[in-house]
Amino acid sequence: IVGAIGDLIVVNAGSFNGVDIDVADESTVNTVLRVDGADANAVINILHTHSANVTNGIVCDNEAYAILRGATINNATIGVTFGGGSDVRLISSSVLNCDVGMSIPDGDTVVGMSDVSFDGNVQDVNVASSTCKIFGTVTASIASASFSTGAQINTVVLDLFEGDEGLNILGELHVGTPEHPTESVFGGGDSYTRGMKVYTFDGSAYVDVSDEAGSSSGSTFTFPNVNANTAVYVASSLSNGGVLHHYGLKASITAGAVLGAGSIAAEYWTGAAWVAFTHMTTQSGGHYLPLADKIFEDSGSFQIRNNIFMPDDWATNDDPSYGTSLYWVRYRIETGITTAPVFEQFKLHTERAEINADGYIEFMGGGRPFSRFPWDAGLLEAAASSPANQDLYLSDNLDVGRVENKFNNGATDRIGFLSAVPDALDSSTPIVFAWSVITDDATAGDIFWVLRWGWNGPTDNVYRSQADAPEASPNEQSLTIVEAAPVSEDTVQWYRAELDISGIIPRRLDGFPDTIWVSLQRSGGIAGDTHGGDVSLVSLTSAYLTWCVGGHV
Repeated sequence: IVGAIGDLIVVNAGSFNGVDIDVADESTVNTVLRVDGADANAVINILHTHSANVTNGIVCDNEAYAILRGATINNATIGVTFGGGSDVRLISSSVLNCDVGMSIPDGDTVVGMSDVSFDGNVQDVNVASSTCKIFGTVTASIASASFSTGAQINTVVLDLFEGDEGLNILGELHVGTPEHPTESVFGGGDSYTRGMKVYTFDGSAYVDVSDEAGSSSGSTFTFPNVNANTAVYVASSLSNGGVLHHYGLKASITAGAVLGAGSIAAEYWTGAAWVAFTHMTTQSGGHYLPLADKIFEDSGSFQIRNNIFMPDDWATNDDPSYGTSLYWVRYRIETGITTAPVFEQFKLHTERAEINADGYIEFMGGGRPFSRFPWDAGLLEAAASSPANQDLYLSDNLDVGRVENKFNNGATDRIGFLSAVPDALDSSTPIVFAWSVITDDATAGDIFWVLRWGWNGPTDNVYRSQADAPEASPNEQSLTIVEAAPVSEDTVQWYRAELDISGIIPRRLDGFPDTIWVSLQRSGGIAGDTHGGDVSLVSLTSAYLTWCVGGHV
């Protein structure tokens, strides 16, 4: 079509089928295609208009019906207008460089789109109708779109606006059905076998079992023998500017290990030595029970999470002679076991949040958030080796009263806390326990701290007197921390320690958790404590890693 005309094609009633409609660049047209009326319907395959003298590319109004394929509308004032309760399908089309790409002014209009692009000079999309329905897939800028309240939008929008690039879902997102529930993952994708490398080591030679480890059926593998120093090595060969870390393992086990008097250690390479790292095993479905640091001892499907701090000093190496240095971990038999586990498949953990098919939420890798125990310096009460009391002031009228928070010079004073272990605690990573103090003495010197922690199970003993209690509980651990005192009077100083809790169990099938205990002691009466002042606790915090959102039925 070349020249000047009002409405080029008008369909008021009946059916119209148009193919390969082309409006020349110099043409002046009010409306290229108008489909108007409840008895009007049109099917268009390929329509092109590039003229800047076109007012309306396509108009569908007053309950008209249209299927539009392969439309390219450039430089019009309004690319497409769908209103008045019309029912339109726009497929494989582009509306570019128009003042307004798509306008839906009124009515119960229904617009379905597939592979459609809008890029307007003023606005990509303007939806004024509050009763219309829009669905499908489009490329457009959300920043250049407006939608009336009440409009039903169920659209996937690829937004290429600089700074906001992304895939936007406008409408409810439904994943799975009651008959076929489905998991979803967000972040680094699901656990993977692509690029996973797995080798076994029999004490003298390495064997590549990557194919067997990546297969989910009919290709089991195991430790070559049950002797000490036999191992399974695991790494990712994927790269993003450098080879990737991995953050744990999903293991499908057809037969669990029988350890007997032996043990299996999880280790990583620091650049100087193989070092054990703490880890936590959980069931990957069902009740999602945490199993502490138990590893490869049961049949079934399990998630094994690594200590989140491990990448801090993890170094690449190439012990199996793969040909490229990777971030390997190895599962090594420390002392001989009775029966080796049989594995069906390994998959490497990514960093992600995962919503399982039953709606239960888990976290992997760096996607695991930290939380805090509800311990506070205001909770202290008198006990054995009881400190004194010291109120604290930030200003004349901004102050708090405190009890049992003053560690006296020359004395052994101790405070403690306990609580049930939270359902979501990830025992692969130590608790980060930190406390701050002030002193009443400006002299230098060190403070000798002793930090003790442990836990009791649901049926373990807890004693009513120091005389009845053992010298150390079965799970008790301790750290000695000798560090400099605050640099001056009333100046806050923080101290920090990491508490290994890899053997703790937050939740059992009967619902009862372990109970964790922590005590902090100043050993002011020994030679290592050289600070001459009384030290008052100001604040403390105890952060723990989480792997899920609460418990599970």
